[in-house]
Amino acid sequence: MKKGQTTLFVVLGIVIVVIAGIGYSFREQIITAASGSSLTKAETLPPQFAEKRTAVEECISAVLNQAILTISVQGGYAGESPSGSYMLGELPIAYHFSKGVDLIPTKEVVAEQIAKAMQKEVTACATIIDLPEPKTAKVQVKVDDEKVTATVNMPLKVEIS
Repeated sequence: MKKGQTTLFVVLGIVIVVIAGIGYSFREQIITAASGSSLTKAETLPPQFAEKRTAVEECISAVLNQAILTISVQGGYAGESPSGSYMLGELPIAYHFSKGVDLIPTKEVVAEQIAKAMQKEVTACATIIDLPEPKTAKVQVKVDDEKVTATVNMPLKVEIS
């Protein structure tokens, strides 16, 4: 090996170690930025809100689970299914293969449908902590191979008296 190649590998090794050190030092900020999480940490909330926060999170989780179940039963769609779907009473069930055409919805379509189903129900979670239903709630859903993640942005106004 030539002297120039050895120098290149040593410098490259030092750069990798420095980058790894910086990444380790700022890991929490990097993880927060990468996940898009902007939730307030529970320890920064006043203690009287911990129970209410937990109740809202459990409600949102239940809404997500119900939306996943509904979408699963209906073949990947919420409410309306593509034309030609099988109707089981009033429940539309989408065909995934018809007349030689693949009609399986993509993960993105399923995520949109879950978000749509959640959008209708998630604002009711405010009422379980005696707050009026918020006028807006934004729901984003990500479907991975082994999990479904929902991000709910729902402004709640709580006053302490």
